[in-house]
Amino acid sequence: MDAADVVAETFLVAWRRRQDMPVGGEARLWLYGVARRVLANQHRGGVRRQRLGERLRQQISAAVTDPGSEVPERLSPRRRVRGDEYLRELVA
Repeated sequence: MDAADVVAETFLVAWRRRQDMPVGGEARLWLYGVARRVLANQHRGGVRRQRLGERLRQQISAAVTDPGSEVPERLSPRRRVRGDEYLRELVA
């Protein structure tokens, strides 16, 4: 959320709660309070999204094996020899 979004959200809240807005000089302080709460909500949401992303990354990495981890086994000479022996059995 950038500054324009914070300003827009602040004035949206002010419009929706215009009957609660104080008159005179206190209106500016009230708007600052609204903006502070909008920023705090945005920060909390960002922290929650970050934690959720980390949890999802951990679950995915635990559930999915790396396909590259099988490559050394597939390329090993021992496996190739076993494959050659299997082919010889098929031909014979």
